[in-house]
Amino acid sequence: MAPFNGIPTYEQQVALAIVPKVTSALSIFGSGFITFDALLPHKVRSSYQRLLVGMSICDLSMSGGIFMSTWPMPRDVPNVFGNVGNVQTCTAQGFFEQFGVSTVMYSGSLSIYYLITIRNGRFKSQQKLQKYELWLHIIPLVFGFGTAIASLALNLFNYGLWDCWIAPYPQGCEESWRNNGSTTCLRGDNASLYQWLFDLVPKWTSILIVTVNMVLVYIFVRNQEILLERWSSRTVGSRMVNRSSQNSPGHTSFAKKRCNNVVNASPADEISPNMNQSQERITGRTTQRGSQSWRRQQQHQARRQVSFSRQIAQQSYLYVGALYITWLPVIVLRGIQLASGVTYYWLLLWVALSIPMHGFWNLLVYLRPRWLQKRREQMMKRLNAEQRDSDAGEPLNGNGGGAPAGEVVARVATYIKELSAAAASALIEGDLPEALETNSNLNEVLEVEEEEDEESGKSNGGTATKAATKATDEALSTAKAATEIAATQTNDALSLIDAGNALEYAATTTAQAVDEAFDSTTEALGITGEAVGDAMTTTMSVLGRW
Repeated sequence: MAPFNGIPTYEQQVALAIVPKVTSALSIFGSGFITFDALLPHKVRSSYQRLLVGMSICDLSMSGGIFMSTWPMPRDVPNVFGNVGNVQTCTAQGFFEQFGVSTVMYSGSLSIYYLITIRNGRFKSQQKLQKYELWLHIIPLVFGFGTAIASLALNLFNYGLWDCWIAPYPQGCEESWRNNGSTTCLRGDNASLYQWLFDLVPKWTSILIVTVNMVLVYIFVRNQEILLERWSSRTVGSRMVNRSSQNSPGHTSFAKKRCNNVVNASPADEISPNMNQSQERITGRTTQRGSQSWRRQQQHQARRQVSFSRQIAQQSYLYVGALYITWLPVIVLRGIQLASGVTYYWLLLWVALSIPMHGFWNLLVYLRPRWLQKRREQMMKRLNAEQRDSDAGEPLNGNGGGAPAGEVVARVATYIKELSAAAASALIEGDLPEALETNSNLNEVLEVEEEEDEESGKSNGGTATKAATKATDEALSTAKAATEIAATQTNDALSLIDAGNALEYAATTTAQAVDEAFDSTTEALGITGEAVGDAMTTTMSVLGRW
């Protein structure tokens, strides 16, 4: 190690002895937790978890050695606080720290895992990882253990300023590779050269590999997102064309005709669908949806792949950030040492702070998916609580004092509100047919209300009532159409010869249906507030005229 820039003060000696103990204790806790959690008996261990366990074990070796800081150093070393050891304890500390070099190399293995997983998908990547995973473990472990044994045989482990590692003894002695083959070192001859070979070169190489892999991951994920955006825009355009054809005058006049029965009905009458006329449109709607089934299935698969890749990429970026925060200070310090031949106190303290924290940063990244899952669960609980509060509240009414038109409009507003709540509840509880049914109702209410938004007074109230009747009528046809599509897809899946392909196809179509239900629910919930407001405005207008 290069000589210190002056003799460290007593306060500096204490800081260099105490600070590594605090930070390495956090790293020991983090790596220990990851190892214990991943090795629990009930855990189904994946390649990702096995790589993390290997990295954590190597980090435990390094963090444990750093935690000892000045304790193992020989007691006769000057200008050091807390040194109570001897040559043997110093050598043992250096051995554990050198084996910990494998931690950085494991980061390179983890980046290779992420690249394979993202580029090949969740299932195909498992086949490739089975071929390469063993090497992702062997290379770091063999290098770390091999260089530690070699350093032990060459007497390279000697004391520095705050720990024992590869260093010449005594400090400042002439090394043979710099002095024409002659040396004044008693131990650790050519230690600076071995620092390059056993530490700096493998660390820099690993960081370079990690950086290149993360750039490739980013490019791949970004290209996927661009392709999905283009595909989605084309699909949305085709859906808008279909929606425009459905909003034609013939379609709207049919909706008006279907709602006439409710205008003259008494307030106590239930809004019931006309099943016979709804059945006439089932075949046409099923055919239209069936023609879009392949495109939606492919789009859904692409969306799932992009979402999966994005989540994996975000996790990999965080692990890379932990690597940079930990080891970049070391690279800076070594560069300054090589350029100036002097070790500065503030850089040495920075290294003592950063290197032992690697396991702690890894723990935060490791626990991040669980924290996100807990947050999603809390959001769902909050939505359920709000839903229960909404159901327990007073029903919306028009305060019409028994006026038939006002009560009818109030019934329409209440119906819209209940549809929105039912759609959200059905989606949360996983009731796909119910979610499809209620969303179809809301969409029909929106379409008819848009056609009649220029009318006023009682005509507006009648339009809202007609929309409710139309929506109720469409509920049965939508549910039956969805059931027929599901039955067709199930039969197609069962007809496949390969049971594995059948299972995968069925899972894909089911996930596609859930995704479509979620999209339609989101759209329906967005217009519910506007529909309720229109109904209330109509009610007040009718009451004002009366």
